[in-house]
Amino acid sequence: MPDIKQLGGSFEIIDDRGNWDYVYRTVNLSTLEGPGYADFRKKLSRFNRDHDVQYGMLDDTLVDGVLSLQDDWCNLRGCTESEGLSKENAAIKDALEHWKQLGFSGCVMQEQGRIIAYTLGEWLNPRTIVCHVEKVNPRPSFFGAYQAIAKGFADHCAAGFDFINREQDIGEPGLRRAKESYKPAYMVKKFKVLFK
Repeated sequence: MPDIKQLGGSFEIIDDRGNWDYVYRTVNLSTLEGPGYADFRKKLSRFNRDHDVQYGMLDDTLVDGVLSLQDDWCNLRGCTESEGLSKENAAIKDALEHWKQLGFSGCVMQEQGRIIAYTLGEWLNPRTIVCHVEKVNPRPSFFGAYQAIAKGFADHCAAGFDFINREQDIGEPGLRRAKESYKPAYMVKKFKVLFK
């Protein structure tokens, strides 16, 4: 149950936990040092053992391949049957098609010339970069690929930034567990204001 505070009887403020942003130290996601990242390192190690990947920054020559991966991801997830996924897909495609004009940057992970994962983010302030989108090719299943692209984002896109804001978990339990496992430095709390 959300924490509700009454103020003057005319409105109430409700904790919106599902929309809190997870903020991580870039150095932690890059080095993965310490016992808190043991599981992360284990998955990444297995991925690196099984795959020979190359990381690169998003550029014009890679956009079509990223859009193709987004189409595959969306088709397998049934975006046309889900209003939320359909809207997310449209927003992602728009962002990718106009990434330069929007000031976005991204990382791409390739194996044998095929794009298997990508991220898309942007500068928030001099110390923080936001990772808006992170997708991995769902076919076949790449165990550890999410850890690999998250580290790739920290190493390449977030170089020079102290923090990475990986946004909210929208109250989805699996996503919450995953974001918590990356050991956030702090959370950006958000609230709803309901007027009566």
